[in-house]
Amino acid sequence: MMEREAREIADWGGDTYVEIPITNTKGESAGPLIAKLSREGFSLNITAMTTLDQVETVAAAADRGSRTIVSAFAGRIADTGVDPLPVMAKAVDLLKSLPRGEPIPLRLLFAAHPHLLAPVLQVIHRVISTFLIKQAGVKSTEAATGAVTLVQRFGSAANLNRHA
Repeated sequence: MMEREAREIADWGGDTYVEIPITNTKGESAGPLIAKLSREGFSLNITAMTTLDQVETVAAAADRGSRTIVSAFAGRIADTGVDPLPVMAKAVDLLKSLPRGEPIPLRLLFAAHPHLLAPVLQVIHRVISTFLIKQAGVKSTEAATGAVTLVQRFGSAANLNRHA
């Protein structure tokens, strides 16, 4: 069923990524489906990743030339009682060290747990604010930027949208 739905969504055309959960409703790995679709050239976003084993499954299954995004969910990892930050760091290291043309992009989804998202947003706010202040040619002591506005404006581009 997931394969049929993936093919239907891919037929929408354009720059469509097909979202595939790492496991189906029976708890079975989508690894074989990921391998098949990526070999056929589908653009995939593998979602609901909560373990390094799942990240490794995708890393092994995704075709070298495919457009694949790995979406790891920090909130769901935290819900299992595991600190998500070390898991996310190891996932980044795993994906960037693959013998591929380019590493598989990793979306780090923190929004379900604001205490995990806050430090990320603070860094993003400082970087963007500093850039904008320099572009405006004013001193940082003379300028003020609003964090809410920055998150609203740049949240989508930085993948900071809330994912439940």
